[in-house]
Amino acid sequence: MERYQLIERRQYPVQDAEKKRMYEDIILKCGDKGEAHFTLSLPEALPPKGLPCILIVGGLQTGRESLQFI
Repeated sequence: MERYQLIERRQYPVQDAEKKRMYEDIILKCGDKGEAHFTLSLPEALPPKGLPCILIVGGLQTGRESLQFI
């Protein structure tokens, strides 16, 4: 089984049109397959029951830029 190694993890606040969100950029080393880059977008306060998950697949920053419109 191939393991993934955390290379970088960075959190920072982002203000959208309605409220502040926390972005978390994560980079994983995926063995000989290269790296996987992704961004989590979370509200400042998580509700006790959790949240549904939306996965946006993009490339060359287009997926990350789409987070502004959700």
